[in-house]
Amino acid sequence: MRNRNTLTVVMFHRVLPADDERWAHADPRYTMTEDQLEQCIEFFGKHYSLVDLAAVKAAARHAQALPARALLVTFDDGWADTEEYALPVLRRRRCPAAVFVVSSAVGASHEFWQERIVRAWRGGADPGALISAWRHAGTDADPPPENWRSIDSVRRLIARLRPLVPRARLALVEQLEGEAPTARPEMLTHDQLRSLHRAGIAIGAHGVTHEALAETASGTGELRESKAQLSELLDGAPIEAMSFPHGSYDGELLRAAAADFELVFTSDGCLNAVDDGGRPPTVLGRIEIPAEAIVGAAGEVRPELLALWLFRRSHATVATV
Repeated sequence: MRNRNTLTVVMFHRVLPADDERWAHADPRYTMTEDQLEQCIEFFGKHYSLVDLAAVKAAARHAQALPARALLVTFDDGWADTEEYALPVLRRRRCPAAVFVVSSAVGASHEFWQERIVRAWRGGADPGALISAWRHAGTDADPPPENWRSIDSVRRLIARLRPLVPRARLALVEQLEGEAPTARPEMLTHDQLRSLHRAGIAIGAHGVTHEALAETASGTGELRESKAQLSELLDGAPIEAMSFPHGSYDGELLRAAAADFELVFTSDGCLNAVDDGGRPPTVLGRIEIPAEAIVGAAGEVRPELLALWLFRRSHATVATV
């Protein structure tokens, strides 16, 4: 009853079976198996009314009301495995979804620079090289981590490299990689993007470069450029929604996004309050679903953990524009 008049938007990233070669170097925080995704969607079907992006748009326009306890499934970035492994699960479960795609990454064989660092670390990168990258990224007194076996140490390194100009950052990433072999393509191909679209999956924008938009001078320009590039890749199909890469936005970006897109998605982890007429806001929060928070020791999704992860979130309207 508490959450009857809310819209829950959940956020996934990668979906890979454990025997896929990409599993060995994928970031464990943002990756789950096909079975785990299917268990999540089974849970959503029991406790929510699954809706598609079109229903959310129509409700925001007052064309129709959202059902009680509405839930929208979203995926970020535009990974190839979204089409390869998530799409069959969505079809089996008849679950609508939206995929927010980094436009310049379509057709790329390599992953983003953050995941390239995780790949190098999981591949046994020399701790000395990791410390060297840390020191090259700045001269402050913050000491490098001592335990480079910990993913938390890698996340600290990624955060430290994030403010660097892309060229300098890429040089450090390439030093860490050495001669690491390239596995199967990481990002959606043009054909896979079109396959998702033909299957009825809504396609939204997620920037051009995957940079944190509030930290770049070209943030507002990326909003329009990503929309135009994706529309061109989909033969002129309208791109009416977007999500902020890394959840990074400020007031200027929010206003620009609201001017260019009907729906704007953040990474603010709240339940979106729906008014008495069943109308959601046009700026929406999303709740990330990390496997590490909801999976038991045997690798199965534990419904009670997923329930706690979702049901107790605060009700909010993220922003008004």
